[in-house]
Amino acid sequence: FLEEKLSHAKRLVGHFVKGEAKEKFLSSQAAWEIFSQKEKEFVSANWTRESFGTSYLLSRLNYTNSINKQRVITLYYYAKNYPAL
Repeated sequence: FLEEKLSHAKRLVGHFVKGEAKEKFLSSQAAWEIFSQKEKEFVSANWTRESFGTSYLLSRLNYTNSINKQRVITLYYYAKNYPAL
């Protein structure tokens, strides 16, 4: 679900942004995707049964979903600042 929303939000912002700003947005998004992947790797390595008990899988999912959720919110706020189509 969040992956679909993230994809939609990226397309929406990409539609509004033009020229050099679009290049900066695409670069920013690529950097965020690298950050997101590294953050998820950290969460997967750190939130283990040994470290956090039987609820570790729920904690992992919560943290990884929160990363995507926050990016979706941020991108929709970016898009909201542009004039309506």
